[in-house]
Amino acid sequence: MPDIALYILLLTIYLLYIPSSLAQTTGSTTAANPTISSTEKPETSSYTFFPQDQLYPIYIANPLRSTFSAQAMIFDKTSIANTSKKRFDLKVGAKLGILRRSSRNRSWQLTLIGGFHGQFDIDHAEDNIGWDGLYGLSIDVRENSQFAYRLGLHHTSSHIGDELAERTGRQRINYTRQETRLGAVWSFAHHWQSYAEIGWGHDLRNDKFQKPWRAELGIQYEHPHYFFQKLGFYTALDLSSYEESNWDINTTIQVGVVSKFHERRWRFGMEYYDGRSQIGEFFQDSENYIGVGLWIDI
Repeated sequence: MPDIALYILLLTIYLLYIPSSLAQTTGSTTAANPTISSTEKPETSSYTFFPQDQLYPIYIANPLRSTFSAQAMIFDKTSIANTSKKRFDLKVGAKLGILRRSSRNRSWQLTLIGGFHGQFDIDHAEDNIGWDGLYGLSIDVRENSQFAYRLGLHHTSSHIGDELAERTGRQRINYTRQETRLGAVWSFAHHWQSYAEIGWGHDLRNDKFQKPWRAELGIQYEHPHYFFQKLGFYTALDLSSYEESNWDINTTIQVGVVSKFHERRWRFGMEYYDGRSQIGEFFQDSENYIGVGLWIDI
């Protein structure tokens, strides 16, 4: 239970303790250089605690990212024994910027990530099939309006739902993955972004089944004002692959409408997924579904 306590603490800090009015910015300017002409601006930098936006864009269609979402799923295929084809998927999580340094040429940010991801079997009294606890820390860097990078640590601890374990006798394989990840985002055209990321699992709790390497690619389009001032359109594709799954491709496609309020985005859309189970304890099982859901990126 300490994992759950940590996730709840992180979310409580973000939602209750740090309202927008708490964000504070302090500025500093380098000392005047006598060799700089009067028309040339000196280099300046500023520091912001708990910035309200993010330097590093989210991977919209990544089904494992930390966000707030609720989704109804219909499975065409699943190899998880004694589960139905109707599920409810719940995510509770967020990215929290801790400290940002901004300058004319480059900005960097220390970012904290925390979240919960669980799936529930609708046809079996909404029993919990399994859940993952997520947390991480990264350094995000933006060079300009086109390129952003991140280097960070990310931890996943996976669990089998108590009801499923009692009903089937399935035992936990202790799927826990702590990895170092390196990612890059390229905003190559107006409203368009592509990204690539690699991860190396340096702490794997099941040496028999788990292997270290992971790769991810994606492309996404988002136009916040496509229809009206407050209603836009988005579509996204995410491809991921794990060494421990023989490099089989996991495919996610998401499409829907988006509404932006300040730095928060509300999305309503459809999602298609084909690949390994998104709950770590069942990574050896394959699944295919179509879902309808609401996503809130804060």
